[in-house]
Amino acid sequence: VSISDFLTLFSCRTGADWFWTSSPAPILLLAGFIALSTSTILALVWPASYPDGIYTLGLGRRQPYMLVVYIWLYCLVWWLIQDIFKVLAYKLLTHLNLFGFNDTGMVVHTHSDDLHINIHTPPHSPRHNHTNTTNNNNNMNNHREEYSDIKDDISNETTGLLVGSYCDDDIL
Repeated sequence: VSISDFLTLFSCRTGADWFWTSSPAPILLLAGFIALSTSTILALVWPASYPDGIYTLGLGRRQPYMLVVYIWLYCLVWWLIQDIFKVLAYKLLTHLNLFGFNDTGMVVHTHSDDLHINIHTPPHSPRHNHTNTTNNNNNMNNHREEYSDIKDDISNETTGLLVGSYCDDDIL
C-alpha cells in the first residue's frame, strides 16, 4: 500500500498531463525516496511478531525471496495503468464538458454553481480592503457564512459531486 500510495502522488500532481511531463520538486523526490526505501526495508526485515494478533514476518526472511521485486513491479504496472486512465478521464471531461468541467476547471456539484468562495486569496492581498477594521470583520464573517452554506449544501446532498484539486506548484 505504501508503494502504490506514494506513486499515486507522482501521478496526480500533474493533473491532466502524463506523470513524466513535469519534474517533481526536489523535496517531493527526497520524501518519496525516504518513504519508499523505508517501507521496502521494513517489509523485508520485519521480525517475526504478532501485531494486532496477526502473525507477521518480513518478506526477506522467507521464500520466495523475490516477492519484494514482484510487488514493486506490480505497483509500477498499475501506476502506469492508473496514469493512463487519469489522462483519459481528463480528456473525456474536457471533450464532453462533463459536469461543466471546461467552465470551472473542476467537477462541480450542480446545486453549488451559485455558491462561490475564494479560499486561496491571502488575507493581505490587494483584493481585500484593510482600511476599515469593521469592514474586514464583516468580510470574514461573510466568508464564514458562505463556507457554512457550502458545507451544509454538500452534506445535505446525496447526488452530484464537488471535487477540486488545488496544488501549490512550488511544492509538488
